[in-house]
Amino acid sequence: MTAAQRIITAIILLAACAAAEAQRVYTPSDSTCIEKVLKECGQSASTLDIASHFMGRPYVASTLDSCNVERLVVNTRAFDCTTFVETITAIALTARSNGRKNFDQFCQALQLL
Repeated sequence: MTAAQRIITAIILLAACAAAEAQRVYTPSDSTCIEKVLKECGQSASTLDIASHFMGRPYVASTLDSCNVERLVVNTRAFDCTTFVETITAIALTARSNGRKNFDQFCQALQLL
């Protein structure tokens, strides 16, 4: 691969990463919360252990209806029935994966769900 081809490939990869990031709706506290739970739970944590980190968070109906455009919404501040289950499941999948256990991996797992 020539130097020009490597540069073009790098630009394409950076653009793809930026586009993926733009498709996500979350606050810095959401990403910090997910990273903290992933760090504290470890690979062997049960879904009940993971869910206990979110006890006391309010129920809010239609938490995904904030945008007209389809986007990945991460909200650890309030949940509806579906988003609670999907968030806990995505954390569990990320924690048990062999790859990196971080917010980006969590978002990929959540998007797959």
